[in-house]
Amino acid sequence: KGTAIDIGVAKVTFTLDGEGPYSTELEIAPAIEQVITEPGIGRCEVTGRSVPVDCLKKCAISKKLVLKHLMESSEITGRRALKEHVRVCPLSGKRLLSDEFRKSSISGIEASVALFVTSPVSGRTGLQSECVQCEVTKATVLADEVMKSDVSGKMFRMDQKAQSAVSGIVGHQ
Repeated sequence: KGTAIDIGVAKVTFTLDGEGPYSTELEIAPAIEQVITEPGIGRCEVTGRSVPVDCLKKCAISKKLVLKHLMESSEITGRRALKEHVRVCPLSGKRLLSDEFRKSSISGIEASVALFVTSPVSGRTGLQSECVQCEVTKATVLADEVMKSDVSGKMFRMDQKAQSAVSGIVGHQ
């Protein structure tokens, strides 16, 4: 003996300080005007505000649990971080997270990691525009890591230089 009570799920959509929309689900029993199950509550580590956990996400850079609307997505990876960790790449114009930048060993320009090449000669990085191709091995190397062969006139990677002990002529090994 007992009473059957209908239980349903309600999706609630709302804003926080005009930002959102956010949504969460509640399990409810309308006949007895009770919420049966509600989402957990979490605290935003930036604002200190207590909100449903569905409203929070971890910042990819600071690792803080924060309100979703306080973050922005990288245009390259889609990862999200607090807006203070987002910058515009001066070359691509895309908004990226601070850890998606690299600094050129040649010019010092900071830009998207996607625009860089790592030299097999030194392991240093440079923008694609700061690199050249070794005419002997076809490897892409930084422009300051090639020299001209006295024998063939071709530009080759400096780490594969051979020099005659007699004449001093330099060429690719």
